[in-house]
Amino acid sequence: MNKTLISLLCLSAFGSISSVEASESSTFYSDQTEIHYGLGAETCKPGFRTVTRDEALRAKDFIMNKLGKWGYVTLADGWIIMGPGYQGEIKKGTADSAVCYPLNVKTEINKFDPIYIDEGTKKRVEWNLLNNKDNFIIPAAQLAHILGFAWVGGSALPTAGEDMKVWWDSAEQSWKIRGNDGPCNGYRCNEKSTISVTNFSYTMDPKSFHVDGNIVNSNKKLINTISSSAINKTSIPQQYVIDINYKTSTNWSQHNDYSFSESIAVSTSFKSPQVTGGVDKSIQVTIGATQGWGENNGGDESNTVTIQARPLVPANSALKVLLNVYRADVSYPYVFDADVSYELGFSGFMRWSGNGLLSHPEDRPEETATFAIGHFAGEQKSLDFQWDHRDIPGVNQKWDWSWVSQNSGSKATRYWLGKVLSPKKARVKGMFYAEDQYTGELYFEEIPLSQDESNEVLMAKNIKQQLEDAGLKEVNVSVKKSDSNLD
Repeated sequence: MNKTLISLLCLSAFGSISSVEASESSTFYSDQTEIHYGLGAETCKPGFRTVTRDEALRAKDFIMNKLGKWGYVTLADGWIIMGPGYQGEIKKGTADSAVCYPLNVKTEINKFDPIYIDEGTKKRVEWNLLNNKDNFIIPAAQLAHILGFAWVGGSALPTAGEDMKVWWDSAEQSWKIRGNDGPCNGYRCNEKSTISVTNFSYTMDPKSFHVDGNIVNSNKKLINTISSSAINKTSIPQQYVIDINYKTSTNWSQHNDYSFSESIAVSTSFKSPQVTGGVDKSIQVTIGATQGWGENNGGDESNTVTIQARPLVPANSALKVLLNVYRADVSYPYVFDADVSYELGFSGFMRWSGNGLLSHPEDRPEETATFAIGHFAGEQKSLDFQWDHRDIPGVNQKWDWSWVSQNSGSKATRYWLGKVLSPKKARVKGMFYAEDQYTGELYFEEIPLSQDESNEVLMAKNIKQQLEDAGLKEVNVSVKKSDSNLD
């Protein structure tokens, strides 16, 4: 009994956990496995645990190929896995080494801050992005390299991503990046792999829209004052109820210096900031979804306004009903970011000494690859999806991401994937202008009692006509005496 306790304590000191605990997680990435030699049966370094039999069955080929032809190492719970000479047989047994797996697996692709591209024409924006050596050329070339594409660098500096040229291929309507030619050494070193970038698209980021600077011009102009009279010739006070409904129209326009904005999609309805600029009327407009920003150079939109007042007209007196109609305009410079997406492609022959194709051919076949960056275009084009599902056989139909991770190192692979997938944002600047017509609140002035009779219908008609003459649309006016008036 004491002997058993001592063994368990020793195992615990080396960081091993039971097979029951090990099987709690269904995600198992074979590229994270390590062989820890000479520590004893089922014993791993601190921070690792022994791999279970079920996990080894799922990653049998990968683990088997880590072993020598006639080698064998322990798994959890008294099992061993044997090398290629034994065809990876798993059976009961013991050895002085073990297959181990990290307790805290780091498999997430690295996250990086967005890459911002200065404003310009569409071609200039794309050119500036593709010529960003540190944030575009080198990451793309490194990804092609770790997948196994040969010669992803120039003759002068054959390191992946160095000595590269960028050009627009008008025949294929595609951007191309490839190493520069020149004297070189190595098998087919003049047949350099090509990086292609196609199908650029841009989507407005509504949250990034803001006034660019402190200059905001805003004015309020009185267009007209609507007036009518409420007359009470009775000996008791009378309360009137005045309801006014109308639609205020906001006319707006925007412009910028580059036709690039016509390529920017507005995927969700966008509302401009409410800007007052010192007047009591804020102006805001909406651009609907599925429209292009540059195609929306102007327009108008309506909002329903409701006003109610309940003036109390004293006995044997009259009130003048007054309503001011204003026009306000706001203009300001704006800036926002557009999310950039595109398709990244590789073409060239594969290295014989190791490549990431599932079959790992050694005859240097010509291959292509295409990945969608910035948007989802299917599982086989999604780097995120393929990386995250590399542990499920058959999901990835072309690339062996576990091999890529093992061969290049998980840390380096996650780094370059993160650099390739880092958000790209194109900056757009312009000028926004909006004009809105609206009314103030109803107010009242005492006037001498005239000999005219008060008529609610005529009063409503008079107010309605004046508001329409001032340019307001769909005006409805109701004037009536309150039911609370005393007889």
